[in-house]
Amino acid sequence: MVIPRLLATVGALVLIAGVCSAQEKVKFPAAVGTKTMGTNMLWLASKQGFFAEEGLEVQPILLRGSSITVQALVGESIYVASSSADVTVGAIEGGANLVIVAGVVNGLTQAIVAGKTYKTFKDLRGTTLGVQSLNSGASNVLVQVMKRNGLDYPADYKILAVGGGTYNFAALSSGQVAATYLVVPLSFVAEEMGFNMLGYFKDYFPNFQLSVLAVKRPWAERNRDLLVRFLTGIARAHRWL
Repeated sequence: MVIPRLLATVGALVLIAGVCSAQEKVKFPAAVGTKTMGTNMLWLASKQGFFAEEGLEVQPILLRGSSITVQALVGESIYVASSSADVTVGAIEGGANLVIVAGVVNGLTQAIVAGKTYKTFKDLRGTTLGVQSLNSGASNVLVQVMKRNGLDYPADYKILAVGGGTYNFAALSSGQVAATYLVVPLSFVAEEMGFNMLGYFKDYFPNFQLSVLAVKRPWAERNRDLLVRFLTGIARAHRWL
């Protein structure tokens, strides 16, 4: 009687261990520089259970700006960074051992929105414009758009890094900046509030890789399976949407 009882106990313990193992998820910290329509796939894939089905517990982390996000990636406090393409490329050219593994936003979606008293680009001479960070992709594009409209930086206007996304909108609404760039749905909200739409980035640069997913190369080589599972969850979120 002892042996069958012992076997039954061992079998039960093995079963419990298997269930616990199946429930355990690998913690996977990933960060974005701004929370907008283009970066919401992290939250969407988490809420829809796509990451969980891949055995991952992805922890979306919101950091203010691509530069901070890339720094966190280099410091290995996160596994994946969603950041602007040019900040990432700049970090790689500067010696960071990073690699881009996917695109996030494969075009420019920003609208240039000005305060209610600024009707044209020329009206922005001598003012301050709000950006995510001083060297982010959208910020660089804004400088080029302003140049095409006869305003040079820093001779004709100043730039203030306010954080991107909702921070740009708050800075515009409060009058801290005269103009900024916004994405959907904030651009719609601003237009309804009476702010002036001066143009769209895509009208000036129709082909532009705005943001990417990047990883630290040594980490990716050691954790190829985890990375593939993460990207699978992201792809499923895009397809679901």
